[in-house]
Amino acid sequence: MTYHQFNPSTDTLEVGTKFDLAGTKGEIIDIDETPNHWPHNVWIESDPDADTLKLDLTKFPGLLIEDKPTKPLTIDKRVKGALVDIYNGPHDHETTLRMIYNYLNSLKET
Repeated sequence: MTYHQFNPSTDTLEVGTKFDLAGTKGEIIDIDETPNHWPHNVWIESDPDADTLKLDLTKFPGLLIEDKPTKPLTIDKRVKGALVDIYNGPHDHETTLRMIYNYLNSLKET
């Protein structure tokens, strides 16, 4: 699991967000949506049997939140097959790279 520094201008804290606060990992399980009052009920992994804490996580410098997974890259089966064929061909390394480069340049971008 990878984390990045919480940035209030680009990141949001929502239920399910996993965080690391000074080396202690946890998860937001509830958010108080009272206007001008934003404490988050959080569950701390190091003490799962304890009651949850109510903290305003936006006030903690150094708060790290889990990186959201990105969509996986995909490739058309025909393109993958052509690249594998070029790679497995009877060419030296330099020729293979040039052929792959030329093939990729011949494709239309979508």
